[in-house]
Amino acid sequence: YKLSSFQSEAYLWNVWGTSLVDVHTVGDKGTHMRYDGSGWKVEPTGTTKWLRGVWASGPADLFAGGEDGQLLHHDGKSWSAMTTPSPALGSGSFITGLWGTSATNVYAVGYNSSANKTVLWQYDGKAWADRGAGTYGILLDIWGSGAKNIYAVGSTTARHYNGTAWSAITPAFQCGYSIWGTGPKDVVVMPHVQPSYACTQESLHYDGTSWNKVSLGLPKSTGMVAIWGSSPSRYFAVGTNGTILRFDGATWSDMKFGHAGTLNGVWGLGSNDVFVTGGGGAILHRKVP
Repeated sequence: YKLSSFQSEAYLWNVWGTSLVDVHTVGDKGTHMRYDGSGWKVEPTGTTKWLRGVWASGPADLFAGGEDGQLLHHDGKSWSAMTTPSPALGSGSFITGLWGTSATNVYAVGYNSSANKTVLWQYDGKAWADRGAGTYGILLDIWGSGAKNIYAVGSTTARHYNGTAWSAITPAFQCGYSIWGTGPKDVVVMPHVQPSYACTQESLHYDGTSWNKVSLGLPKSTGMVAIWGSSPSRYFAVGTNGTILRFDGATWSDMKFGHAGTLNGVWGLGSNDVFVTGGGGAILHRKVP
């Protein structure tokens, strides 16, 4: 990995792109940075609140979400605030994950700490609607292989959408912090393990039939934050203490990059280029051999 940028005043949370000349990262203080293939540029969002989730269907259709349940949209020219389901979430709430299949089918997950309510919203290209009826707990990330096969995971719950309804995943598991997959028979969930969490240092892999545990081989003090992969034998996960793990389909191995800060986001294109963002404004880029 090469440290390609260092925006020291920003804590960067997540990264997403549509091509190698259109990559986005968001963070605290309303930070949004865009990579155009030659360098990173700061683009004002109009907010000073944290942005934690980012997803795009194309260069002119970018979504970001974060603190107080806010959602923003970029149309290729400028950012604008989106109207969210009523009542507004308010202080202590976060949008933590965004994912979609198209510009007219986008999901946002998170939590409302004051009401202890799950945030699970869907955008149809015109308006956001609440799809999280009931109290499921905290959701932190979302991914799917298609519009009729979507997973949402969190520190206390995990849900699955089959195209008709959301239901609890069986057997139930907890401690899910991030999720990614390459198809309906290849899905990986990473835990965020710290001394205060009653979780184990194991990822969960779904093979289309059952969920199986895979050891991360990390000390208890290390917590994983994000995961991305391009094939069943090529996953990358990032976390605290500058940890970058690589999964070959059977085992996880530590890439030992040497960065001391927390790494929060990972996204790549194809099987070669991988971008990582994190604390202290660190942005890493690696062309994977």
